[in-house]
Amino acid sequence: MDDVIFYRLDRVKFSLVDMSKAGLFNTNLIGATFFNVNWYQKCIGRNGLAKECITRKSSERWVVLHDNKVLEQSCHNIRLALERNKDYLVASDFYVGEMEARLRQYGFARRYLLSVEALYGALSRFGVDPTRALLVFFLVVCVHSFISSSFSEQLVNVLSAVGLDESSSVIGDTLKTVCAYIINSLKVMTLMKGEDIIQNLGWLDAIFRIFGPIQLALVAFSIRAKIKRH
Repeated sequence: MDDVIFYRLDRVKFSLVDMSKAGLFNTNLIGATFFNVNWYQKCIGRNGLAKECITRKSSERWVVLHDNKVLEQSCHNIRLALERNKDYLVASDFYVGEMEARLRQYGFARRYLLSVEALYGALSRFGVDPTRALLVFFLVVCVHSFISSSFSEQLVNVLSAVGLDESSSVIGDTLKTVCAYIINSLKVMTLMKGEDIIQNLGWLDAIFRIFGPIQLALVAFSIRAKIKRH
């Protein structure tokens, strides 16, 4: 079904069919009706086009520059068609395919790091995965806590005491200190005043104060998108 032109898409209906092997390159389906259609691709673990299994593994220049561009447009058209059918859950998978096809057209640096699309995908799977967005947020909280403790003698002294005395009171003090650093990191990343007993990291704290609200916004956005699609 590549390069197919439908003159009356409002009369086109796909019902109870398997589209997992359909190419649909350069085929506009915006306006068509879909009912209980199978798009699932085992090779990528989500709904999508069969061409994705080929293009994502190929390093040929023609595939990278041409086929991925056509694939991006094909996924975009199908996503819009599915959204018109209120099938937002499957449409979100095609949005992921659209963005991944765009990334594969970039060079190595832009594909994996130096582009908005790469960061958007890494931080929240293009705004469709709240679990990933939350995990990234708490991972960065742990990183900030580790850096904060590295600049402080308080935790070092407590850990040294644990090595000398394994009593429950010392272990309890250790847990309280660790929790204090985690709470401080949460406050820093949510633009609250940090704990007075923990040293301020200056410009490093400023970076985390910028990243925290952005990541929380991605969490909220992905949760909203997930609820809408269900």
